[in-house]
Amino acid sequence: MDYLQIYNTQFDATWAEIKSKTIDDLKAAKKKKKNFTNLFEKININLNDEKNKILDDFTKHNLKECFKLFEKRHSLYDSDLERKEVISLILENEVKEAYLKSGKSEYKEFVKTIAKQQSIEKINNHFYNYWSYYELIYKKGRYKYFYAKDFENISYENSKEYVEMIDYKASKRTGDPSFFEIEKTQNENDSVKSSITTRERISNEFDVNERAVLFYLLKNRLKIKMLDSTELMRLILVIGATDRFEIFEGTKASDNYLYKQANKGYAVFKKTEQKDKIAHLKVKLINNGLKFIAEELQIDYSQFFNNKRLK
Repeated sequence: MDYLQIYNTQFDATWAEIKSKTIDDLKAAKKKKKNFTNLFEKININLNDEKNKILDDFTKHNLKECFKLFEKRHSLYDSDLERKEVISLILENEVKEAYLKSGKSEYKEFVKTIAKQQSIEKINNHFYNYWSYYELIYKKGRYKYFYAKDFENISYENSKEYVEMIDYKASKRTGDPSFFEIEKTQNENDSVKSSITTRERISNEFDVNERAVLFYLLKNRLKIKMLDSTELMRLILVIGATDRFEIFEGTKASDNYLYKQANKGYAVFKKTEQKDKIAHLKVKLINNGLKFIAEELQIDYSQFFNNKRLK
């Protein structure tokens, strides 16, 4: 049996279903003049809940170890292999062997469920990474640009679709900070520049809880010597762009709000919102030239999350 084909068919079907439903939801909300942020947040929370429900079902039916083998596929096979070959090998061998040992006989359906979970997770992460892109589609009604896939070898800000959608005349006229001005020069090929200062943008973009998490990450995981000086400087400036300076005022450190939040670690976010909040923070870091910090954040949080689920 071709388990890779079964996997790919279900993966693509799930992706197409989510794409179609999301477009329908956005169009319906636009007619009712609904706020994009609230709607898109709800869409992503629902996707996150759906993929986590599948994981909970795996645990309930004693299939968690089988799924964990699938997640470890890239560490079990040669890194030079193509993605599809790795998936084919792990499904034909380790995962299938573990599944059959559990005494179950519906392996084909299990492969489909894995594919569904992986498809939901991928599009969920994609939506967070392309948040501003889809907000622009929502405002402009350009659903022909709703690909629900990452651009290859280019950020969405530099895509012809994104640049084309931006009404820079309206941006200048209204002063709407959610848009960017386009400056076309010989040296800058349709580069997108923020119309507000970098200092104000950074101060407004990261909230106190996100700064607390970054401080926690810096203190408990990151080693100063392994950080690129540019990223370290940027991280310090992001954490320090706050108006919470009570810790200098002679009060006990434990009474300081920022101090208390930082010591909560990832628990600073509600349990039901943690994965979404971390994914959103990761996007912000990448967009501000902190790719290494974003990768370390994802690794550290994944370890934290997996340890919690296995307890």
